[in-house]
Amino acid sequence: MNRSYIIAFTCVFVLFVWMLSGVFGDSSTASSAEEVSNELFAVKVENRRAQLTPFFIHVQGQSVANREISLKAQIEGEVTELPIKEGTFVSIDQTIARLDLQDFQAQLDEQNALLAARELEYERLNKLSKQQYQAQSALEQAYASVQSSKASIARIKLAISHTQVNAPFSGFIQSINLELGDFVKSGDTIASLIDTQTLIIEAQVAQQQVNDLMLGMDAQIELASGENVVGKVRYIAPKADPQTRTFKVEVAVNNREQALRAGVSATVKLLASQKTTHYLTPSLFVLGGNGEIGVRAVSEQDIVEFYPVDIVQSDSKGAYVVGLPEDLRLIVSGQGFVKAGVKVKAILSDTQVAK
Repeated sequence: MNRSYIIAFTCVFVLFVWMLSGVFGDSSTASSAEEVSNELFAVKVENRRAQLTPFFIHVQGQSVANREISLKAQIEGEVTELPIKEGTFVSIDQTIARLDLQDFQAQLDEQNALLAARELEYERLNKLSKQQYQAQSALEQAYASVQSSKASIARIKLAISHTQVNAPFSGFIQSINLELGDFVKSGDTIASLIDTQTLIIEAQVAQQQVNDLMLGMDAQIELASGENVVGKVRYIAPKADPQTRTFKVEVAVNNREQALRAGVSATVKLLASQKTTHYLTPSLFVLGGNGEIGVRAVSEQDIVEFYPVDIVQSDSKGAYVVGLPEDLRLIVSGQGFVKAGVKVKAILSDTQVAK
């Protein structure tokens, strides 16, 4: 009996303890759940400030001479002198080749003598005409003869000048197309001359970027031969190439020291614009409710805000964007687990804490 009582009491006690633990257990669980529901979700933030960022257009091109011409023979004749070699720098009016004078000098002497005689005849007839001893028609004929001789002399002098081929501007002799003793005809090429004292970088700019360019703007050029130089935009084509839909652009580079060569590939860097931007890595981007790209930040009251952005330019590490406030508390960790309008616990990122 006593044993049965003890057993019964023990069972009742155990049942009571179990029930009591259940009550307190439920209360503890409910309390914990309430605490969890009231605890704010923690996100890490960084204080970001927008920067004025220059944006460049990078295009490929090549260097060309400022001027390049083919010097051609104006008369026919034998080449008697070639004082200049290929690759030589020549000054303006310097002689590059001479042709045989042939009988031009004899013709000139003859015409000079004839002119002198005709001028004397004209003077004699003019005096007689004033005394009314000579008809006016004879005087006019004498005057025409004088003018004819002068014209012949001018033509011969021009022919003589054409026997000497001179440089029309300073530059390098790119090539010589004949040998000493060759016979040339009028129109044959004697040599080619290039002017590289101003070097031109020719490039093609996309139609989406051409409106960012202006005449006179600075350009940075990196030549394949290793030089880095600066120049200014001197020409922007008014019409696009119908095949490529690109616009030809020319950049002029001072090359008075003749250190740069034409025909070299070049990378041209042109300042297109300057914009106030934030630089963001890809992990910071999220999608908005309408599928737009943006970021999440927190307000001064720690409320999550979504900002759509426009990407201006990107590289291998991130992107420059516009559309954000100048100063921003950007969520850098946990942005994928919160929504706009929710209050969060904003914790400064380890990177900025360390600073």
